[in-house]
Amino acid sequence: MDTVRKQHIIIVDDATAKDPFLKMILSAAVPGNLKVDITTVEDAKNVLEKADDRVVILVKKPEPLVKMVESGAIKPEKVILGGMSS
Repeated sequence: MDTVRKQHIIIVDDATAKDPFLKMILSAAVPGNLKVDITTVEDAKNVLEKADDRVVILVKKPEPLVKMVESGAIKPEKVILGGMSS
């Protein structure tokens, strides 16, 4: 029997993680069947270690992603770039 793992969205952005209102808005926008965590770059490794689902990491800019790779927090199979704001 095939098992379907839930998908887990992890938003990594220091400013967003420290803004309770923005976190509430983003969390409310995610469909109920998906788990969402909003975290700082520093705490991302801990959140990722606890994840037992398929994970999608969202960042506003490439710098947090580079920091996570350099720290060993992630080893991405693939990176998809698009729609980055200035």
